[in-house]
Amino acid sequence: MKNILLTGDINIGKSTIVNSVIDNSFARVKGFRTLPAFLENSDRVFKMHPLNCNIKIPENAYICGKNVHGENFPVIETFENYGVQILDDCLLDKPDIILMDELGVFEENAKEFQERVFRCFECASPVVGVIKLKESLFLDKIRSRSDVNVVEININNRIARKKWLMELISKNFMGSQNVHAS
Repeated sequence: MKNILLTGDINIGKSTIVNSVIDNSFARVKGFRTLPAFLENSDRVFKMHPLNCNIKIPENAYICGKNVHGENFPVIETFENYGVQILDDCLLDKPDIILMDELGVFEENAKEFQERVFRCFECASPVVGVIKLKESLFLDKIRSRSDVNVVEININNRIARKKWLMELISKNFMGSQNVHAS
């Protein structure tokens, strides 16, 4: 199975699709999810949560913060420390699937984390995840890889894409042949 990353507009259902399929599969999955978190002043930010990894991430390990203007800024240390640990654990353990939900622009200067992402794409365990629909050197490099299938999700295809991904993962981990996105 080739590495598969879903992309599309914000709130179209990319993470919902990936997480629903992963949570309902028989595959052994490791990796990370990016989930919202709230600072003491109620600002919404995001945290990286390990999935089935033996990595303990501190409560304050956010992937972004808010500046005085209310704009998000990346917290590179989280990617370089905990993100690298999560992906190293995946590379060492070789799960059926490596989950990366999601890859975005905050990682642009997290070079060690990026190196682990690329190593995961090259390992025997396929990566399934989400990639932001934004331009950056890091994201563009991922999208240009021949071993990555980027599948766009929109309002008209999200139900069909969810079914396709579920069938693909089921068949790959039940001994059948691959299903290809149309």
